[in-house]
Amino acid sequence: MDMLANKLIAKLFFTWLFLSFVIVFSLSHVKKPEYEPAATRKLIEGNAETPFQYRYLLPFIIKYSSEKIGIRALSGESLEWICIFSDMLFTGLLFIVLWTYLKCCNVTIKLRVIGMFFLSYSLAFTYLVPYHLSIYNIYDIPSVYFMTTGLLLIYKRKMMLFYPVFILATFNRETTCFLSLAYLFVHARTFNLFSPTFYTKNQRVIWNVLAQATLWFAVKILLANQFDFPNDNIRFDFAFLRNLKFLVLWPFKPKMFLEMAQIFVSGAYLWIPVILKWNTISEPFIKRSLLVIPVYLFGMLLVGSLAEIRIYGELIPFIIPAALFILKGYAKSSFFSLS
Repeated sequence: MDMLANKLIAKLFFTWLFLSFVIVFSLSHVKKPEYEPAATRKLIEGNAETPFQYRYLLPFIIKYSSEKIGIRALSGESLEWICIFSDMLFTGLLFIVLWTYLKCCNVTIKLRVIGMFFLSYSLAFTYLVPYHLSIYNIYDIPSVYFMTTGLLLIYKRKMMLFYPVFILATFNRETTCFLSLAYLFVHARTFNLFSPTFYTKNQRVIWNVLAQATLWFAVKILLANQFDFPNDNIRFDFAFLRNLKFLVLWPFKPKMFLEMAQIFVSGAYLWIPVILKWNTISEPFIKRSLLVIPVYLFGMLLVGSLAEIRIYGELIPFIIPAALFILKGYAKSSFFSLS
């Protein structure tokens, strides 16, 4: 009886702890300044800059819902509370989905609890701590949630559920293309393109990736036409030269040096053991999903801003499970037992 009571107390304590984090994090995140050309109000009105305007899922829901209840123009305070509620909802869902994903990967309950702390620190270090280019975007936390949900559905091979999530996530942000890469990397039986059996071994995977690519392009074109950008269907800000300059000059310029130091903080430093000990990860799905990360970083080199730490948020569901499996390998003594 005492053991059951202790377990109940522990569950209540950790539930209260993470609910408190969700509330404090969401309030702090929404209070961050917005990038004016991509402000939430402009996204709702449909006159934000591209490619930001294409991240229309939540602005559309807000606009549609407010019009349905007879509100034509949201006040600044009302919109802020809606954004806080949205952040709380998706942050809470993110904890639940990551917990489920880790459980499906046979991560022990002790490690899952540690994973929730890792998630808390990762979100704080990625979206709250940075001093430079630390801004609020309504689509940021939903992007992390959708990425985690996508990985969970790919792991469970629930493709009938994956596709609706994929479509919604693409309306939220275009980075869903990396979920397609994750699907390819974890389920492909061979990567030898010149093998005569490449197609036969990967037929189902290839057709699923092609279907996802078709849906991705369809959503992008639909959004471009919706906002009268007919010649701007898949427009991104090509930023390679700017990022290359940053990578070359950061040791010599104080501002860039601080920006690079900020990047090292991203994900609460969990990426360091993942890089050093990735070969010790025992779960093949987690290990192969990490192949997405270098492709993601290369993509951000071309069209992102490497100094903007929030762009690394969508790597959190890739890094945390990997870090937990590495931690499991070190927990050999009875004192640190995590079984």
